[in-house]
Amino acid sequence: MTFLLLFTINYRLKKLNEIIQKCERRVPNYIHIYKILADSVDTIKTPLIYLHMMSLAFKIPELIGATYCLLVNIKNGENMFVDDQLVRSLYFIQVVVLLFLPAIYAGLLAAKADKLKISLYEKLITERDEEHARFLDCFISYVSARPLKIKMMKVVPLDWTLPILVLDLIISYQIVIVQFTHIF
Repeated sequence: MTFLLLFTINYRLKKLNEIIQKCERRVPNYIHIYKILADSVDTIKTPLIYLHMMSLAFKIPELIGATYCLLVNIKNGENMFVDDQLVRSLYFIQVVVLLFLPAIYAGLLAAKADKLKISLYEKLITERDEEHARFLDCFISYVSARPLKIKMMKVVPLDWTLPILVLDLIISYQIVIVQFTHIF
């Protein structure tokens, strides 16, 4: 569900940027639309973070166990294309996609907000009317003040770096497990 909300906010932010880029003369007063989108992100931020932390807490050990089973099967020379292994692999892929898709879409929000800011800067450069230039500067300041970045516990960013951090964690623990069990 959070994925769908993030997808919707992402789509609306993209459309807002497209509308602003298509404006020939003056950018309409769309700051309230960005405010609604930023308020929506703030509303879903806390539940998203808690849900994602719970998902990570329960799925990371499962992923470590699944990779350990895969290593044991490889060492024993078992056929990797048996139905059981294929189902486990598909389940592994499903868990990874469902675990990281919301984080990637949350990261796209920040990127789209930066694109919106760049579009506003481009309009500001060509603007001749001083009053409208002040409005554009205010809009840019508002987008800078509310960048739509989501972080777990104010440390771990919810963006494309999260899968890399989790992969690093899984590999580190997998190395420790392999050393303790003397598989190889």
